Amino acid sequence: METEKLHQLPFVDVTIQNSNNQLITSVYRKPTHTDQYIQHHSNHHPQIKRAIVSTLARRAKNICSPSNLQQELAHLKSTFINGYPRLLVETTTKKTLEHRDQPPTKPEPSPVCINIPYVGSISHHISRLLKKTASIDTTLSSGKTLKSFIKANDSTIDDGAIINFGTDK
Repeated sequence: METEKLHQLPFVDVTIQNSNNQLITSVYRKPTHTDQYIQHHSNHHPQIKRAIVSTLARRAKNICSPSNLQQELAHLKSTFINGYPRLLVETTTKKTLEHRDQPPTKPEPSPVCINIPYVGSISHHISRLLKKTASIDTTLSSGKTLKSFIKANDSTIDDGAIINFGTDK
């Protein structure tokens, strides 16, 4: 059971501070948290990288008391500026914090949807081109994994299988 230390109590993702009989909340991070996220130059879809910034900004907006929100946003900015473009971090955070009365409407799905492998930013460009010129929706897949290449007794390996790679003598 957690106990209050220095008038603060961590609970799930929230630090609750008792200040003059008023509860003030902020984002809680374990002492071992390292603030390491996907590097901007990694081979992930650009939307995944924006979603990381957006999710953490939304978490700050939902959890933090107004007096702690700017401090948390400054922490996120300093975390991401170490590799992410400043403009991406600032515009994504600003867009996330804007108040919306209604969620954005989703466009009508196309009658055709194809799956293409994700091989970097070119996949995003192809996906956008297909949508714009031919009204074709796309999904991106991660491609082949080591598991898909390994076969045992002419069948695909099930999850949890143990394989011994050794020499036959």
